[in-house]
Amino acid sequence: MPYRGYQLEKLTLVPRPLRRPVDIWQPLVSGTPRGIDFMAKMGIKALVANTPEPTLGERLRLYQAAAAAHGRKLPLGEDTAVGYRFFIAATQQQAIEQARPYFEEAMKFAAPLGLMRLSPEQMAAVAAPHRHPAVALPTLEAAVASKTWLCGPPEQIVDHLRGVEEQYPGLQRVNLGSVMGMPRAVFKDQLIKFAEGVMPHFTGRTSGV
Repeated sequence: MPYRGYQLEKLTLVPRPLRRPVDIWQPLVSGTPRGIDFMAKMGIKALVANTPEPTLGERLRLYQAAAAAHGRKLPLGEDTAVGYRFFIAATQQQAIEQARPYFEEAMKFAAPLGLMRLSPEQMAAVAAPHRHPAVALPTLEAAVASKTWLCGPPEQIVDHLRGVEEQYPGLQRVNLGSVMGMPRAVFKDQLIKFAEGVMPHFTGRTSGV
């Protein structure tokens, strides 16, 4: 295949993968039918991250339909993963306040790459907020309402993931990531809270987090 100006013929993985064939995963960002069809045709599995409902459901259904068109009948959610940002605290409001600096830092990274739908005025305000104080920017509260960020106590996150499990019966993987600018110690603490407060509710299942 062509790759950066030459024909790539061999790719060595070190160490060798434990399982073959090797699963290939790719973020599904734009959600275009052409891109989804290519992924399904080539057997590429899709990570749909930080995507609000109903867009998340639409993209999973598009992937399911594309896989069926290429001979693979999948339960809704199979061969896909959904991704969230998250922050755990005693209450939802505490989680939002503690996560806010990391949400704002992530916006500075994502907006120039077109990963957030912002107007030119909002883009300018992200880059230099002190120069554009009157421009309204996306808020963490809105991200929490759309479920792209999961903020709150562990039981609230458990309830959401159980709902996702029911809605997409073929889904086996949930991806939870840190954001640009989050200190390692903070994210490690969040992973511990997730492991201790959320994961025990899903033990003994085939799904993966």
